[in-house]
Parts: sequence; structure tokens; C-alpha cells
Amino acid sequence: MQPNLEQMGRILGELIVKYGFATAAGIVILILGWIGGNWTARWTRSRLVRNRTLDLSYVRLIENAIRYAIMALAVVVVLDQFGIETAAIIAVLASFAIAIGLALQGTLSNLAAGLMILILRLIRTGEYIEAENNAGVVQTIGLFFSTINTKEGVCVTIPNTLLWTRVVRNFSRIGQKRGELEITLAGHEKMDQACTLLKQILVRDKRIHPDPVPVVEVKDISDGGTRFATYFWTSAEDYWPTLVAMRTELKAVLEQNGIELSSEESPKTAKPARSKSSGASSTSGDKPLSAPTAPRTRTARGQTKPKKRESAGD
Repeated sequence: MQPNLEQMGRILGELIVKYGFATAAGIVILILGWIGGNWTARWTRSRLVRNRTLDLSYVRLIENAIRYAIMALAVVVVLDQFGIETAAIIAVLASFAIAIGLALQGTLSNLAAGLMILILRLIRTGEYIEAENNAGVVQTIGLFFSTINTKEGVCVTIPNTLLWTRVVRNFSRIGQKRGELEITLAGHEKMDQACTLLKQILVRDKRIHPDPVPVVEVKDISDGGTRFATYFWTSAEDYWPTLVAMRTELKAVLEQNGIELSSEESPKTAKPARSKSSGASSTSGDKPLSAPTAPRTRTARGQTKPKKRESAGD
């Protein structure tokens, strides 16, 4: 019994010596890999952020790729410490990856779409876009989905496949937007004066770009008045403030110069057409014919009352 215990103790000691140091070294390597991956990723991010031409989405992608690459390298080194063949493990992981890829085709399509969006830079963070009837500022462009914040304060998550395969309207890429305002005068006498005043207001505002030149044109002349249309270009950031300010200033300046504006700024509601049956049954004065009345008979007191219609049997 004593030799067996001594033999077991010797074997246990050999195992501790053989694998104990390897286990301790593996734990240390994993800790160093975790710390080194995070530190290297943060250092890379700080360097890339200084380059303002590089989109923030690329910075996040590179940062995560460096972090997980260093951690994966640490795991491979630990497995090698225990004498495990990494080639066999890689083959097993590859087979699992194929099976998971077949099961998650939709998710992988979002991944491929996200990579294409990042590589081709179709959209960028901070741009104002409209996609799938949702308009807002792009906050994040991930590998599987992207998020935008609408002007109502709602965060909308859109799969990257929809951004890749559907139409996306980008209002910030060009850097400027065209504004259009319409204003209607009450008459036709001061058309030239109104046109000159409108041009002066558009040229005077510093938020409106001089190139292309602002345009003022007569869009319609009718009995209700003269309708002018103004077109101007401004930066994407100043678009809405300029549009609101111009709408108020144009009317105020015209009224100060004695130019009367039309009271009917909104479109008129079309009147319903007269039906053929009513038109056929109307007389002069557009009054419909009254229904035939029953003959009246005089009563004993001189009052009249309708005569009862005889039935067919009588």
C-alpha cells in the first residue's frame, strides 16, 4: 500500500510540474492578451481619430479587428503550451463556420452589405439620409445593422441589406440644398417691383450661396393674382433655418413696400361637378323641378286637401 501511495504522489508531482507551469503560463498569456488587445485597440483609435478624413465607422471597425486578433493569437499560444495541435482545431472551427453560415444566410448578407457600405463609403456617420421612409442623422454603421436618429428623437435601426439594395437619399453628401418658396400677390400692377425686391432679399442674405445665382420667376398669372417662385441654394446645415426666415422676411418686406399679398395662399378646393341627372331635371334658374302633387279638392269650409288616389282594383 505504501509503495502505491508513493507512486501516486510521484506521478501527481510530475503532472503538477509538467502542466502546472503550463497552466499558470496560459493564464498569464490570456491576461496579457486581453490587456494588450484593449490597450493596442485604444492606442490605434486615438491615432486614427486624428485623421479627420477617415470616417468614424472605419475607426471602430479597425479597433475591433485589432482587439480580437490579439486575443485570438493569445488563445492559439495557450493551446500550443498544452501541446494541442491548432491545425485540427482550425479545421473543426472551419466546419462549424460553414454550418453556421448556411443557417444564418440572412445575417451574413447583412455582414457583407455592411462591409461593402464601409468600403465604398455609401453613407457616413453624421450625414442626413432617408431610407425605408425614415429620415435622420446616421449615428452608427455596424457590420450587421446601422442606426439613424430622426428629427422626432427616435432611434431607428435598419439592416444593412436594406441600405445596400434599396434607394437611399443622402441630403448631406453634396453639401448644399436648393430651397424653393412661393408667394402670391393680390394683383398684377406691381409685378416688376415685387420681383426686384425678392431678388434683393435673396442676394442680401449671407446664408444663401451666390453660385448658383438665386432665381425669381413668375410661375402663374390668374384672376386670383400673380404667383412668384423663388429658388436659392444654401448649405445643408442652414437649409431649414434659412427656409423659415425667408418665408417670413419675403412677406414682411413686400407688405412694407405697399405690395398687397393674396389672402388665398393655400390651394382652392375644387367644387363638385354637377351630375347629369340634376342638370337634366333643372329649369331656368338652376332649380330642380318639383315632384308632381296630387289634385286637391275643396272641403265644406273652403279648405283644400289632397284627393286620395284610387287603387287599381277600384
